[in-house]
Amino acid sequence: MTLLLCQYILTQPGSYLAFLAARYHQDLSPPPVALLSNYGIPSFKEPFFNTNHIIWGDEPQPLEKFTPLFDDKEIFTGYTAPNKSFDLASLNEDLTRNTSFENPKAQEPQEGDNFPRPDVYDYYVQENKYPQLFNEIEKKIELSPKFPKCVLLHGNADPDGPLELSEAFVKEVGEENAKLIVVENVGHCFDNGLYLEDGGVEMKAVKDAWKALDEVIEGTWK
Repeated sequence: MTLLLCQYILTQPGSYLAFLAARYHQDLSPPPVALLSNYGIPSFKEPFFNTNHIIWGDEPQPLEKFTPLFDDKEIFTGYTAPNKSFDLASLNEDLTRNTSFENPKAQEPQEGDNFPRPDVYDYYVQENKYPQLFNEIEKKIELSPKFPKCVLLHGNADPDGPLELSEAFVKEVGEENAKLIVVENVGHCFDNGLYLEDGGVEMKAVKDAWKALDEVIEGTWK
């Protein structure tokens, strides 16, 4: 996960670190002006994270698969397949799509590879580990005049973190502080592999979100 700070706007895939910045906004100097969440997780205290939810398949993932997580000599966080990684070569200098770029084909893990990185999230969800892990750090939201304006993008068919997570956040902070853009019939990471010049409901939602951020900077947020 990466936290991007640009004009004091916080955006992050998964978005949890950005939401923490909102929770601690009064302790930051300068405080964030706006927050953009892409299908993010505002809180690990929501009921979803206490349901032993299995994200993919019918059977829980075995503990043995994640043994490297608990190695006290060397830390492993899994591997990212080349076809899932962002490559700068996919963009031209003006940030438009490089039409000659070919994304690597998906490959099966080779012997010696660690578990795929996204599987860590799936395992911790099924084991209800997140509420305890983040219990102390996730402070209650305290609204103030400096609370950042929040734009949330979420698909209504997201199996990794349901739409209800973003809806609960908007309800908590109020519609004057948060705007939820719901993308119909899409799941998690719905914008993967897409570019700004692409059409469809996915990129329309992304553009609407960035427009809302522009309104924050311009002082025209409604």
